[in-house]
Formats: sequence, C-alpha cells, structure tokens
Amino acid sequence: MRFGVLGPLAVWKTDGTEAAVPGAKVRALLAHLLVHPGHPVSADRLTDGLWGEQLPDHPANALQGKVSQLRRALERTEPGGRALVAAGPAGYTLRVPADAVDAGRFALLLERARATADDPHAKAQLLREALNLWRGEAFADFTEAPFARGAIGRLEEARLTAWEEQAEARLESGDHGPLAADLADLVVRHPLRERLRAAQLRALYRAGRQTEALAAYETLRRHLANDLGLAPGAELAALHGAILRQDPGLAGPGGAGDGFSAREGGGSAGSGSASSATGSSAGAGSVAAPSLAAAPLPVPSAAAARSAAASSEAAPSAEPSAAGGTTAGALAVPSTGGAAVARAATSAEEAANATAEHSGAAAVPAVAEEAAGETAARGELPTGAAAWGGAAAGPAMPQGATARAAVTDGTATGSAAAGGSVSGPAMAQGAAVVASVVGSTGVAGDRGARSGVGAHLPAPAPPAPRTNLPAPVAALLGRDDDVPGVRQLLAETRLVTLTGPGGVGKTRLAVAAARGLLGEFVDGVWLVELAGLDGAAGYGADAVAEAVGRVLGLHEEPGAPVAAVERLTWALRGRRLLIVLDNCEHLVDAVAESVDVLLRDVPGLSVLATSQEPLDVSGERVWVVAPLDLVSAVELFRQRAGLGSGSGGVSGSGPGDVSGSGAGGVSGARPGARLGADDSEAVAELCVRLDGLPLALELAAARVRTMGVHGLLARIDDRFALLARGFRGAPARQRTLRAVIDWSWSLLTPPERTLLRRLAVHDGCTLDAAQAVGADGTVRGPDVLDLLSRLVDRSLVVASDHPDGPRYCVLESVREYGAEQLREAGEFDAVRERHSVHYAELAVRAGRLLHGPEQRRWLDRLDEESANLRRALDTAVRQGAAGRALDMVNALAWYWVLRGRIAEARRYLDAALALVPDPAPDTASARALALAWRTGISLREGTDAGADAYADTCAGTDTGPKSKAAATATAAYIAPYIDAYAATGPDGHDGTGGDESAGGAETNRLLRATLCAYNELDDPSGRATALWILGSAQMGAGAVRTGERLVNEALDGFTALGDTWGTAAALSVRARHAIAHGDLAAVRQDSERSARLFRELGDEWGQLQTVFPLATLSEIAGDYAEAARLHREGLAIAERLGLRTEASKRLSGLGRIALLTGDFAEARTAHEQALRLAHEHSFRSGELDARIGLGLGARREGDLEGAERHMRELLTWFRGADYGPGVTLALAELGFAAELRGDAAAAHALHAEGFDVALGLGDARAMALALEGFAGAAAAAGEHRAAATLLGAAATARASVGAPLPPGERRDVDRVSAAARGHLGEETYTTAFEEGAGLTPETARDQATSPAARPTAGSRPPGSGPTGTHTPR
Repeated sequence: MRFGVLGPLAVWKTDGTEAAVPGAKVRALLAHLLVHPGHPVSADRLTDGLWGEQLPDHPANALQGKVSQLRRALERTEPGGRALVAAGPAGYTLRVPADAVDAGRFALLLERARATADDPHAKAQLLREALNLWRGEAFADFTEAPFARGAIGRLEEARLTAWEEQAEARLESGDHGPLAADLADLVVRHPLRERLRAAQLRALYRAGRQTEALAAYETLRRHLANDLGLAPGAELAALHGAILRQDPGLAGPGGAGDGFSAREGGGSAGSGSASSATGSSAGAGSVAAPSLAAAPLPVPSAAAARSAAASSEAAPSAEPSAAGGTTAGALAVPSTGGAAVARAATSAEEAANATAEHSGAAAVPAVAEEAAGETAARGELPTGAAAWGGAAAGPAMPQGATARAAVTDGTATGSAAAGGSVSGPAMAQGAAVVASVVGSTGVAGDRGARSGVGAHLPAPAPPAPRTNLPAPVAALLGRDDDVPGVRQLLAETRLVTLTGPGGVGKTRLAVAAARGLLGEFVDGVWLVELAGLDGAAGYGADAVAEAVGRVLGLHEEPGAPVAAVERLTWALRGRRLLIVLDNCEHLVDAVAESVDVLLRDVPGLSVLATSQEPLDVSGERVWVVAPLDLVSAVELFRQRAGLGSGSGGVSGSGPGDVSGSGAGGVSGARPGARLGADDSEAVAELCVRLDGLPLALELAAARVRTMGVHGLLARIDDRFALLARGFRGAPARQRTLRAVIDWSWSLLTPPERTLLRRLAVHDGCTLDAAQAVGADGTVRGPDVLDLLSRLVDRSLVVASDHPDGPRYCVLESVREYGAEQLREAGEFDAVRERHSVHYAELAVRAGRLLHGPEQRRWLDRLDEESANLRRALDTAVRQGAAGRALDMVNALAWYWVLRGRIAEARRYLDAALALVPDPAPDTASARALALAWRTGISLREGTDAGADAYADTCAGTDTGPKSKAAATATAAYIAPYIDAYAATGPDGHDGTGGDESAGGAETNRLLRATLCAYNELDDPSGRATALWILGSAQMGAGAVRTGERLVNEALDGFTALGDTWGTAAALSVRARHAIAHGDLAAVRQDSERSARLFRELGDEWGQLQTVFPLATLSEIAGDYAEAARLHREGLAIAERLGLRTEASKRLSGLGRIALLTGDFAEARTAHEQALRLAHEHSFRSGELDARIGLGLGARREGDLEGAERHMRELLTWFRGADYGPGVTLALAELGFAAELRGDAAAAHALHAEGFDVALGLGDARAMALALEGFAGAAAAAGEHRAAATLLGAAATARASVGAPLPPGERRDVDRVSAAARGHLGEETYTTAFEEGAGLTPETARDQATSPAARPTAGSRPPGSGPTGTHTPR
C-alpha cells in the first residue's frame, strides 16, 4: 500500500489502483498522521487538528472512533492494513516505511540525485522522476489546516529546490534549448527565486537569446526593488555582467550555445543588415546592431557594473570575431519588443586607452526622451559620447528623443566601447543603445574618464540583508506554530518578549522569527546579546544602550557627555529596524528602562526580547515558549543522536540502516548505529522524562554513543527519583533543567568538571586563555586541550574556528551552573583574579601591537574579546587592583578611540583613576597617562566632567603646591602651553592676548591638572604621549596654536627617544593643525615625512591619517587624479581595518574631487554614500563632511535653495563647535548663493563675517575666498572696478602661500572677472586688478564697502531661498 500527499490525499493498492478513504474527518486523520509517517502523534494534537475549537463532548472517544474508521478503510484496501495504525503511550503512529509515501519517495530520489553530481544527465533524470511524483500542491485538500502548514512549506521549498537543481543539471548536460521553454512558466510563478532565474538566464543565453536573458534579469531586478527594496544578489549580478560581456565562460558543454556574439555578430543582426551600416574598421572589430523596439531604460545594479568592469579588466585584450576583427570591448545589443536595454560596463582607463589607440566613432542612437531624462537626472548616464574620446555619429533623431552624442547623418558609425565599432541600420523610434563607462554608480562622465577619477569611485556593495543574525546550523524543530505566531505579534505591537525556562530554546526561536522579517525592516534586524554584561556590576539602562550601539557600530562623537540611552535614541530616529535583545533576565530592570524610552521616542523601532521573566513595559506582548511536544522532542533527540526512526519507520537504504537522516544531523554520530525493536518507545519515554526541553534533550543525546538509549533511560530514572517533587520554592522547570545538568556533570571526570567550572568566567575564550585561567591544581596546562576536546564531544562546550585558532564557548545555562559550582568549590574569586590578570596582559600586548603591521589582526581580536576585557576590568576595579586597572585603561584607550567607544573609555578611565585619588610611587606614571587620556576626552567634549576630580595639587589649584620651589618649577613647566592658549581666542583665533576667556580658563585648568602629573616624574615616553594626546584633542576643539605647541613638544620628546611611531603620529597631527591656518609648506613637509615613517612601520592607520592633508595639497595644486588616488587608497585601508567612520570621510573626499572635475552626479552619489555610512554609525563629523559636499554640489547644479539649507545647518554646527575653518567655508558659500539670487548687500555681509574669522585664523586662503566673495557682491551691485581690485588682492593672498586657485575651483572667480571685463574693457580691468594685487588682504577688506541695500526684484533675505534655481555660469 502506498500513500500520496504531493497533491490531493491518495491511497493506492499494490496494483496501483486508487482506494477510497470515506469521511472528511477520517481523511484529515490520515493526512495528519502522514505529516509525520512512522512517528507518533499525540491524541491531543490529533484532536486539535480534527476539531480545533469545536471539540465534541467526548474528544478521546470521538478520536478513537475516527481511528477505527481509518483502520477499517485501510483493511479494505489491503489485508493487514488495519495494523498500519498503531497506538502507544506517545500517541498514534502510521507505521509505514519512508518510500511508501510519495513525499518520502521524493526525498529519497533527491538524495540519490545529489549523490550523482558527477553525472548531470543521470542527476537530471532522477530529479525528473522525483518531480513527476507531484500531482499538485502538497496536502492539496488541507492547505488551510494548521497541522499541515509546516509540512506544506517544507515540501514546497524542497520542490522548488529540486526544480532549480534539475535546471542546473540540464544545463550541465547541454539541454539548454528545451529548458528555456520549460522554465518560462516557473519563473512567472516564483518571480523572486534568484537561483531559478539564474538557470533561466543561462539557458536563454546558451540558446542564443541574449536579449531575452537580459530582459529576464531586468524583470527580477524590478520585482526585488518594488517588492522588497533589494537588488539582485552578487552571484546573479555577476552573471548579468558576464552576459553583457558575452563571457566565453558562459558557453555550455562543448561550446554549445555561443550566444548572440557568435550567432548574430558576424554580419546579420535581427532584421538589420550588416551591409547597411558603415563604420570605422580601425577599432577592434564590428558588430551589427539590429533594430530595437521601444523599451524602458534599465539601470544595472552596482554589483553587475562592478562585475562587468572587473571581468573586462581580467579578460584578454582581444578575441577573434566572426567579422574577422576582434571583439574586445565591443557590445551588440539586440532587442525583442519590450526587452530591457543592456549597457556595456568597462572602466574609464580602458575606454581612454582604446580611443587613444583607435580613435573610432561611436554609434549612439536615439534615446527616448522620458527615459533618458529620468536617468540623466540621476547621473546614471554619461553626458555624451565624448567620454569615449572619439567622434560620435548616429541616425537621424526621431521627434521627442534626445541624443547622447552628436548626430551627423542617418548612418550609425563609430567606435565601440573599447575601440571596436558598432554599426547598424536606422533605429526604430524611441529605441536606445547605451554604452556607458561604469564606475561606482554605473557611470563616469567625460571629466571622470579623462582624469581617471570618476571611474574609480568605489561602488556600494550590493544590498545584502542588513543583519548579524547567526546562520542556522540545523533545522528548528517543533516550532511550526511559534515562528509565525511571534511574527504576527511583532506585526501587531512593537515589543514582544519570549519567556520560558533556561534551555527551552528562546534564543533559537527569536532568531528564526526575526530572520523571516528581514524584508520588513529596511535598516536591519540586529541581535544584541546581553549575557556578557555582569548583572552584579550594577549596570543600568546606559550599559544596555551601549551594547546596542556597539552591535550597530554607532560612533560616539566628541561633545558634551550625553546619556547613552539618549544618544542611542537620537541615532535611531528615522530608522526602521528590529532589535533582538537576548538574555535579559539578569538585567531586566535596566532593559525595561532603556526599551521603554527607545520605543516611546523611536517610532520605527521594534524589539524582540528573550528573558525568563517579562519586562513589564507598557505595550509588551509576552509569548511563552513551551517545551517541545512529544513528536518534535523525539525528532530532535533522534537527529542530534544520529539515530534512525526505529522499527517500522527506519529511514535508510536497507534493512536496519538507521544512520542519521534528519536535517542538521549530528556530527560524530557513529555510522551503522542500530536500534532494537523497542528503542522507539524508549526514546519517547526519555523525551517525556526530560520534559521536552531542547537543551536537556541535546545533552542527553550526546551520550547515546557511549551509553545507548536504554542505558540513558535507566540512568535518568535513577537521578530523577530524588528530584521527583523538588523544593516547593523552586519552579518545576528549574528543577528539571538542573537535574539534567547535574546528571551531565556527574558523568564528567574530576579534571573535566574542574575545567568546565573555570570556563564559566569566560565569555568565549581561546586555548591560551583556557590554559591560563583553567590550569591549576588537578588540571595541568598541557592537559587543557585534551579536556576541552572531551567537553566539546559531550556538547558542553562549543568550538568554532577563527583565524587565530579555535575559540571555545560554554552554553549559557551550563555556564551559569558552572559559576555556581565555582563558588561551591571556593574558587570563584581566585579564578576571576586569574581571568583578570590574563586579560590585562592581553590588553597590554594588544595596545603595543595596535601600532604596526599587525594592527588589523589585533583590532579584530580586541573586538572579539570586548566582553572578557570589560569583565577583567570590572574585577580589577572591584578588587582595588589600581595598577592593573590603570595598565588596562591605558592599553585600551587607543582601541576605544579608534572604535568610537567614548562612553566606555570615559567610564573605565574614571573608575581606574578613582582607585588612586592621590599619586603613589608605584602607579604615578600609569595614573598620569590615564589622566592625559581622560583630559583629552574632556577637551574634545568641551567639558571638565570627571577630569578635574583627579587634578593634582600644583600651581594654580585650590590647595597649591607643598613648597614654593615646587610651585616655581610647576609654573615654569606649564607656562609655555598656558601662554599659548592665552594668546588665542576661545575659538582658536589669534587674539590680542591678555584676557583669558571662559573657554581659555577652562582649558588652562585641564592642561594644568594633566601636565602637573609629569612635573616630578622621570617618564619621558609617557610625557611625550600625554603631550601628543592633548595636542590631538585640540584639533576641531578651537585651539589650533595651543595644539601645535603641545604637539611640537611631543615631537621633540618622541624624536629624542627614537620612537618612530610617536614621531610619525605627532607629525600627522601637526600637519592637520597647519592646514587650519594655511601653512601649506608645513603641511607637505610633515605629512610626507609622517607617511614615509608609517609605511616603514607597516602601520595602516597611520598611513590613513596622512591621506587627508596630502590629498588636500594635491587638490589645491589642481592635481585631482592624485587626490582621488590618495582618497581611494585611504578608503581601502579604512575598509580593511573596519574603520567605517574613516571610510565615510574618504568617500566625501572622492565626492569632492568628482565635484571639482565637474562630475556633479558622481559627486552627489559619493557624498550620499558617505552621509549614509556616517549616519549609520552616528558619526557626526562624517555627516558634516558629506553635507558640505552636498551643499557645494547643490549650488554648482543651480539648486540655490538646497545649497543654502545645507550651509545654514552647517554654519550653526560650526559656530557651536568654534571651528573657524568650517565657519569661513559656510559663510562663503552662503554669500555666493545670495549674490547669485541678486542680493548683493546680504552677500557682502556674509563675506565680511567670513573674512573676520579667516583673519583670526591667519589663513590666507580663507581670506582670499572672502575677498573673491566681496568681488562677486560688488559686481552684482554694478561696482565692477571694485570687483577687479578685490580679485587682484585675492590672487596675491593665494600666491603668498603658494596656492593659486586651481582650474576646478575658478568657477566663481571666472564668472565675476568675465562680468567685470565685459563692463570695463580689458585695459581698465587689468589696471584695477594690478592695483588690488599690491594690497594686503586687510587693506583690500577695508576698501570693500557694502553695496547699497537695493536687491533686485524677486530677491529674498539671506537663507530664505530663491524663487527658482540658477545655473552658475
């Protein structure tokens, strides 16, 4: 007798005839049993499946009646059929082998097919046989029945996968022609299956239907974008690029299916004739283009563009074509009706080289105006065929179309993408063939191609699911109702808490439920594990918020200290994301407080929490995670133990073969393990006695290999007899789990128990850490590895592979149990102390190795060990180990700064410093350095919060020094720095000296407190480092001259010590200070020397720090290609080191270069990428850089309102931060915008304010910029002679620092000078210009009088925005 569920429910006799099963309830009963053939289904579950809420009066009797009817029906079908429905303590079982059910036969055929991977024809035949078993939808009669939903989903997914595998096998066997037709309907029914679509693309291409393949890709891209907001995956995008290139690797077996290039490229192209077109033969080869029907113009994904560009670079320079030439870079673009138009992707260098060699002409047909206009507005197409460097010719343009190149006659002739030619007949109206240079956004415009800048702007990676959820290792069993239930709750409310006992599977359920919601949350689904936060440390809501921030990679910006919850709330506003907070029970109050605030203030946030108790927050919905039902518990145990399904339901290829067959399986299951006839009932009883707790089941299953099922059952019975009732005060679930772990613990040897309990202090560890902390007494160091291996085998420890070697983690519940055992053994304090000492040594070693060639490895290592390092620091602070705590914070401070963890740095520096309120001989040096780090943070934040609590008694403090001699020495020591600041205004501008502002007095006090600490110390290295820290903190904090003075002293100290890294670091900081006041010679000298030293050390972070000043110098000199190269190198370094904030800065740098070369679309794209990256990581200064670029670009594109909006926001921030260079730039841009909309008086006032700030900075270039703005305002008011004089003074100011205005920045000056020349004539203009050239900037400023306040009609107040837009000339 055979059964069918792959379609309507069916029963077949041995001779193949179908037998009837009367009665809807009886058929439903049979279907329910067929969901788990060979496995028991409990009576309660069957009753629920048959009647749901409408239970009969006597459910048990009613169920027995339906079972009797089913037995009679099966007996009528075949003699002996009654016995197939068996009853037992676990429920009813349909005792049939796997291949007696079509679903089981289907699974067996799939396994056989996958085992024949080396024979694609045989594999395809087996898969065809498997798929032919399907007669419709799985369980077609019961699609709405809850009991069948999980099985239906699994079977349908398996069916789809089989289709995909069959398609791939047919491709490998050369059956691409019929396959293309067979897949047409399938991809329509499953439009988002990328693997299926990839098979279709390959089949179409090999069948010579390249255009349809491209159209199929476009259909998928549209579906993904519209339905999910995603782009095709990297593999499919790469395939798309390969089709565009006609990659030879796409050819089928034996070269079958050469695609369009072989079939049509030789002389015939669709309906067109090759002879009807003419073209340059100087290129690589010619391809005739067929007539094209009107079609929308698609935009390839960035991934496809990159793949195409990379492959074209790696491909041979030329290959023979049917026409007798070569096809290097050439692209034939056919079309069939509504097919999407393909674009060729290659790099700008290739295009430039090819056109230089071949100078052919490019065929550029008409482009439908609407499609072209839309994409051109986004900057996705080049502005003309000039990007290729050759002449362009195309057919006569139909009315309403726009050309991408000059049109000379009605014949298309010219150079193809890389020097070949594309020729073809007159194009159909509205059709388009677009060959474009693809950079990061898909296109580089004319200037980008010529300069080599645009083509190299890195593209964003193809949108991948934004998540850190771990990939599932094995199938989630028994949660078919829980997963959709949790998702439904999350659709109804924004806070759901999964509760249940430890080990019940809350985390696995949360991860599974969250994984299915990736498409619902555009900003990602993020898992935050809170188990690493020590509940005994008294962490509050801020610690929880910091943990979330670390997972999201948020960067903490300098500024006044803000509570972490408030900072996180600000960072998450405007985002839509799901945060999974795992293991909240030990921090339930802190989690509740933080979640309550976040959900109130961040409407796009949803939270899924796991905890042993609810959070009790308003709006919370609780989902109780129950133990597994018996069927699922048995299946979990069987799979984890590597067992078959027992007698009557053995899954395998032969009698008695019960090797594991379930999803996930079990590594290490003994092949050939055999079960006796009664083993299935023994397994069921085991699962009942273990209460269906997944952790208990997995721990027990791990012992099957050594004890057998019956041995386990006997042992568990003995152990649980004592705990049958347990203590009345403890929940039953805790008693049961404790009993399971007690039992597992009792099976360990004494050394295994000792090591396991000592591992409980770790949050994951390496072998070295396990040896350092775990070895003592009965556990010898050399034995640790063997003991760990045995614990891994027993599933009590999980091992994972990492670049630095294996990492060992203890299951959470076992770790808690181990901690209790550690306390009972009286070892807790001693082991925590060893843990703290070990990780303190690791921190110190890592701190040194962060300076040099291994910094990338050690940044990753410190990321991995963050929880252990925090725990070790907490121990040191709690035990009052001041020296160790200070050593750790000094070693980790640089890491915290690099990763933007300012709050963590501040908290631990404060805690360590509080241990030594007064200097002590043994900790004086470490304390002084920690104080320097803490002061540096305070200076960047503009506050003394925390820092002055540790001020030393020295000159100028409340208590004063202990002696007059000490006071004199101290005053002499710190006087140069205090004097430097006194001569500087509060915003860093050179002042008149004398009076100290409030800001200056505050900085005096902070510097005094820190520098005094070194007054009587013989620690030149620490002193130089402290000076460097303080000098670095002045960057952007408003005290440029003070910062330079401190860094100069640090440089002298490092040089005397022979400290190469310190010397290079001090030089890089000094170079940035020099930029602030325009000393370009000093910038070059210091930056180049710093870069050279960092390269010699192999320190990539250091090299990254020199990118900005060196790129700035190249930009000032007009060498935009070199500036772009430097920014690209810096971006690559930032990505390698995981420094996302630095990556944002380098993207802004690339955007600025694109702006200066006139590629506004590319500039906008780069700055938007930078802004998005900075925003994701809460990196304020990166957002400012990007907004500057967007504001500059908006004015150059004529969007004056947008430019003013950006610049006013920036001006507000720069003023608040007292950052002079930023203020001058924003004021200049606002002044030029006011001038362009006709308000000369407002423009003059803005430039006057900017000049005053620039004068305080002593920056000649900034003063020149303001003078150029004065000139524009004067010209707008009709005062052209004054304009010429001011331009002359500006040119002299720029020349005084060796920085004449480069061509890319002359737009405003050329516009103003052209207007002045037009009104004055050349001679008068030159005379006035030369007069101005003899003036100092201050004198020229005095002569720049404000125009009469008579704005032109329609003008508006500054910053209010224009009535329209203005395109700059």
